[in-house]
Amino acid sequence: MQEVLATAVDPARVDALLQFILAVAACEDEPRDRELGPIHLLKYAFLADLAHAERYAGQTYTGVPWRFHHFGPWSAEVFERIEPALLAIGAEAKHISSRYADDFTRYRLGRSDAERVRTASEGVLPLTTQSRVAFAVHEFGSDTASLLRAVYLSQPMVNAAPEEILDFAAAVRETSPQRGPAEQGSSSRTRRERRRRVEEIRAEVQKRLAVRAAVGAALEPAPRYDEVFAEGVEWLDRLAGDTVPSITGDLTIADDIWKSRTRRDPDVP
Repeated sequence: MQEVLATAVDPARVDALLQFILAVAACEDEPRDRELGPIHLLKYAFLADLAHAERYAGQTYTGVPWRFHHFGPWSAEVFERIEPALLAIGAEAKHISSRYADDFTRYRLGRSDAERVRTASEGVLPLTTQSRVAFAVHEFGSDTASLLRAVYLSQPMVNAAPEEILDFAAAVRETSPQRGPAEQGSSSRTRRERRRRVEEIRAEVQKRLAVRAAVGAALEPAPRYDEVFAEGVEWLDRLAGDTVPSITGDLTIADDIWKSRTRRDPDVP
């Protein structure tokens, strides 16, 4: 299939890309990774455009203008197409209310619909785009923090300041050689296995702490807040030295920090 470069915004390409992203997620092993929110879909679309730009002289697949907004890449054109594009392939939109934050939405696609979309995408999306999306979705899933970190550290982002249009030519200038599919797959499996092991260890630690707390509560006497306690605290405070004075004011950071080498070069202190 010949891969044609996008020179302007192409809504059909945006829709096809969003549909493919959700279809890939629907085939993941972990149930939680099969549901994606708008923030995940946006960032995966950005990674797809980034992969295309790395291979085709800075030209993105969708042609949408990406902007450095808040803490990552943002495109109003992509965001506005999320719901209509996904509902068109039979995706389920689940709107969830939360008392801790704004309401949020998760999209999910059935396995049969996902297979249909993926088959149709093989003749539409560039192979570069398909492979990058599949790799990224398998690596990050619905892990918002890890996905946001990955896109924030991309070359177009670290070469831009807030609210600037992202320059994908930066990815061509500074992209390192890509790892082979076997190496990428091995890395993804290793990271997912590490994440699973960390979760198991965390659960075991929490279990042991709960047991220890229950035993300690039964055996330890209640603390005594009397004059001896107050004198001991005062003595410890004197050992610590003079109190650090409190200072109030405004901290100003120069705008040129966004274009400094410290954002692009990890070896710069």
